[in-house]
Amino acid sequence: MDNFKLNRNQSVLTICFNSSFDRPVNRGLMHSISQCGRHSAIVCAICQLIQQANDLVFKSVNNDTQIRAVILIGNGKAFSSGLDMNDAGALLNTTGEVVQTTARLRQHIVDFQDAITAIETCAVPVIAALHGLVLGLGIDIASACDIRYAACSTRFSIKEIDLGLAETADIGTLQRFPRAIGNDALARELVYTGRQFNANEALQMGFLAGISCTSSRETVLNMSMGTALAIASKSPVAVQSTKKILLNARDNSVADSLAFTATHNSVALQSGDVKEALSAHLEKRKPVFRDSRM
Repeated sequence: MDNFKLNRNQSVLTICFNSSFDRPVNRGLMHSISQCGRHSAIVCAICQLIQQANDLVFKSVNNDTQIRAVILIGNGKAFSSGLDMNDAGALLNTTGEVVQTTARLRQHIVDFQDAITAIETCAVPVIAALHGLVLGLGIDIASACDIRYAACSTRFSIKEIDLGLAETADIGTLQRFPRAIGNDALARELVYTGRQFNANEALQMGFLAGISCTSSRETVLNMSMGTALAIASKSPVAVQSTKKILLNARDNSVADSLAFTATHNSVALQSGDVKEALSAHLEKRKPVFRDSRM
């Protein structure tokens, strides 16, 4: 796994994207992977790297009952500085039959969407630890995470409008970001203009759960780790069930979500975690939950 490094801290897995493809000035993973492919291969290169993370990391997380929370963090000076504008023209370099090219491009987009969605549907909560720049694709990735923290100097932008198309916003930002902040008018302003906004504004609009007191990557990582360890101490069944129900509630009516919850909890309530939580409360001790997946 040359493109990312994995670190375990108790039941928390930290996924650190490295920058082995970067130019001399380290600008973060998403800039670096835009350099590993040219011309029409550029989108495929980015997609393949994120799919690699999906296949090698998130699928294994879903099968590893010892992992109870995940942290995503970028290496270097930025979480994501987006697609290099010098390469943007290559996206239009399509040749061949229109029908075949359209089918091929659509499949690239769907594969890319699925790779980002794997973050959202990960069995356990995923926390984004953001620093430096979070542009374009970085917003897609962060929007798919359960919780987002940022260093105080972090700057954000939904940059796709500056490319003249909804290029990478078609992999989740336009669907997830407005719901994350709960302000459709503000979301449209940011999407239509591509203007930068800082960590304080991101916190005020509801995109972030918190801001670290310094601009350092390590500080926001420690902040994220504190929350991840707190989550990891809870019942795995309760945490995983809550995540599934929250996702279901977001995309369905209240009535449909209540029906889903009733069915889901009729199984979850039979888990040993419920008995352990009640016993621990009565015995005035900390509960000890077994590793499990719902």
